[in-house]
Amino acid sequence: MGPLTLCRLTGGSIGLSVLHTVDELLEADLGGVFWISAPRLHPDEYRVLGERLGLHPMVISDLSHAARRASHEDYGSYSHLALNLACEDTKGRLRRKNIQFLLWQERLVSFREHGEEQFAATFELLRSGYLRPDDDLVIRSFCLAMSDILRDAAALAERIDARIDALEDELFRGVQSSQLERIHDLKSGTLEIRRTAVPMRDAFLMLLRGGGDLMSQNVYLRDVGEQIAQLCEMAENSRETVADLADLYMTLMSNSTNAVMKTLTLVSTIFIPITFIVGLYGMNFRYMPELGWRYGYPACLLLMAAVSAGMVLYFRKKKWM
Repeated sequence: MGPLTLCRLTGGSIGLSVLHTVDELLEADLGGVFWISAPRLHPDEYRVLGERLGLHPMVISDLSHAARRASHEDYGSYSHLALNLACEDTKGRLRRKNIQFLLWQERLVSFREHGEEQFAATFELLRSGYLRPDDDLVIRSFCLAMSDILRDAAALAERIDARIDALEDELFRGVQSSQLERIHDLKSGTLEIRRTAVPMRDAFLMLLRGGGDLMSQNVYLRDVGEQIAQLCEMAENSRETVADLADLYMTLMSNSTNAVMKTLTLVSTIFIPITFIVGLYGMNFRYMPELGWRYGYPACLLLMAAVSAGMVLYFRKKKWM
């Protein structure tokens, strides 16, 4: 388990405390406005912390079992928002990470899937005095956290777009069978981003609608909504581009195959009359005048060369070669 971060948002300055166990968090003073960022906990730790925060048993169960799809539930005094985002591991393989938020009027709790602190940059921004005195501290902090998450998701989408563009340029330089597997990988990546972005958009809209006019009219929340919409649009555009790339691959591969077949057909066509001449004079008849002619052999070779040259010139005139 990674560290827990307690960020106090009250007073003239932002206070950060790094805690190592849930017991340390339970012993801390949780008064005022604060933000708790915690890694994935043991089910018993979720239960103990949930009892301290007054969470519904269903919320505790949802926290213990990370949802595979984004969702939002309103429990009156607080809201539960579960998100899944596509990301890359250290080897460049796509996976999903689960992030969950609990929002009260005066406190914010987030749970990340892995041990490293997801919002370290956001906490540094808060500590630098980024918030204004008249800001809604919880909503503003939540929006900064969401922007941090969406910035990483958008960066992943842009990297996949760059790979799509590079592969498209490579296709025009030459078609290879290995490129089909790369197209499949890119398609899987764009679909994974779309599968996580669209449910996240729906869950966030439910959060805005459930929060009344205060949330739906908040300029920072609307900005987060626009970022999610842009991510969905990027995912959809990338998905269509990969589909077009697959069609382009099949078209170029078909053209390459047709070019090979055309070459083989032309070569075969040139050799048809030559084969006829050779077969004609290869018949074992006793009386064939050309067989006794002194210049019959070179004349036959010359005839075959002339026929071949004539066919090549005809093909070039027709622009078949």
